[in-house]
Amino acid sequence: MQYGVEGLAAIADGYCELAGYTSAVSYDVITSGLYQNVLNSGCSWGEANAAYSCDYVGYCNEEYPGQWGATDGLPIISNLVCE
Repeated sequence: MQYGVEGLAAIADGYCELAGYTSAVSYDVITSGLYQNVLNSGCSWGEANAAYSCDYVGYCNEEYPGQWGATDGLPIISNLVCE
């Protein structure tokens, strides 16, 4: 399931809430390139799509370093600031 850049606001707020904050203040968006150890809701297709579950949150791509591809449909948040 692709969430796109427009879906990042909800994801950013969700990460902040998991960390004990109220909401996201700012973040950078990455839509291209390959990255390592991206924090995701799940590292396999089934885990990532487990509806609103925190059970599988983790740093993905440890097995194949530097292969997590950011796209317009699946962007990455960087430099997230919460309040």
